[in-house]
Amino acid sequence: MPQTDKQICIPPELPELLKQFTKAAIRTQPPDLIHWAAEYVLLSHLQSLVPIAGGGGGGKVLGN
Repeated sequence: MPQTDKQICIPPELPELLKQFTKAAIRTQPPDLIHWAAEYVLLSHLQSLVPIAGGGGGGKVLGN
């Protein structure tokens, strides 16, 4: 693969996002990881759109 001078910009929040995703996946042990991951991302996005009274604190747990 040829090397290019292009640099990849990694958003500063990506490492924490991946860490939380990985921990949730390990805790949940979903039988269908792809389906679970899609739900996780969708629910995370939806939760980011709705402000939670009291500052949140609710964890993301997806069903099997």
